[in-house]
Amino acid sequence: MKQQDDPALDTTARGDTVGQWKPIPYILTVWCVSRVILTGIGVGARRWIGQHPGPGNVQDNFGIGTGQAWLDIWSAWDAFWYYTITDVGYLGTPVNEHGHSAWGFFPLYPWVTRAVAAVVGDIYIAGLLVSNACLLLGAWFLYALVKQSYDDAMARKAVLFLFLFPTAYVLSCLLTEGLFFALSVGAWYWARQGNWLMAGVMGMGSVMTRMVGLVMAPLLALEYLRQCQGRLVMIRPDALWIGLVPVGLGVFMAFCYIMTGNPLQFVEAQNAWSPPGSRMNPLSVLWWTLDNTVLQGRVSLYDGSLGMEYGVIATIAVTGVLLWGRKHIGTPLVLWSVALIGISLSSRLFSAHSMPRYLAVLFPVFMILASLRANSVAFVITVAVLLLLQVATFMAWTLGYIVAL
Repeated sequence: MKQQDDPALDTTARGDTVGQWKPIPYILTVWCVSRVILTGIGVGARRWIGQHPGPGNVQDNFGIGTGQAWLDIWSAWDAFWYYTITDVGYLGTPVNEHGHSAWGFFPLYPWVTRAVAAVVGDIYIAGLLVSNACLLLGAWFLYALVKQSYDDAMARKAVLFLFLFPTAYVLSCLLTEGLFFALSVGAWYWARQGNWLMAGVMGMGSVMTRMVGLVMAPLLALEYLRQCQGRLVMIRPDALWIGLVPVGLGVFMAFCYIMTGNPLQFVEAQNAWSPPGSRMNPLSVLWWTLDNTVLQGRVSLYDGSLGMEYGVIATIAVTGVLLWGRKHIGTPLVLWSVALIGISLSSRLFSAHSMPRYLAVLFPVFMILASLRANSVAFVITVAVLLLLQVATFMAWTLGYIVAL
């Protein structure tokens, strides 16, 4: 395995465009094969097992979909909100019986989907096109980011682990994860290239997709200082482009103000899901979930307790991988990943339900797993375990069970 002197943090490859198209056939092949296999699994599960009539079944409950099972398996849960925002806008989306409203969801994905829908003529198809195009773009950025410091083989393994991650299917769904993934890994790629304008623009886009993207700003600043070797006299005016990241939040706040007169409308909407009193620190959420599932002997696929337990185990496993392989990705990416985990986990008491979905965007994990030797026992076991978990999780997802809320 070829490696630069400073593994994860080398920036000598700036401006190198040689071979930039080389990984595209590989990325397309992995994407195509994985999606064909998952489509077969999802369609088969719905045909031979049948859907669970719970709120995750957005087609039967809300009429979202095409009527074609091979397409409709790619939506569940929050897909309803993004579809409706794209269709009728924030003001046209009703508040449900629990007091939940569309203002809790950030706007970039619905806006991009609406633009594509104007061309293809169907919102659902447009959403899937946006998600999958972003997944492919993000896979290219991931390959290029790893290739900056390592060889082609390791970069390809990183892409492979991206598609093998147990909940990687959400990156193709009518959800924001695909877009957030592409913008996040793209921001880090351009930062490592020293193109801070592009890094700032993509960071801003990540915030307009999910508010947790704000974490990007201070950690891009840390990456900038690292490239300056900690010498303040080396800071150039281009560092100001990092300031674009929080502008993404400002754009949404301005939109909220124009539409409702309240720039913090999204905060009030999010409180309906997670009232301030229900928020806890990440460790408390992990312990509460364990105590209310395994320790109380209440683990069931039907009531969501298994989904919470799965979220806890996945969170612990991913955090362990980050700590184990931190030398391969550098301090800024470790901090970015841990911050996303901590914020996502502590957003509400039941946040473990959603963690398997949120973890799918943590590209540093795939970079770390790529360091496993391809002919090693650890590599083979890891691939096998991830593959089996993805098959099982996707079956449950397509049937409407709570595994990645």
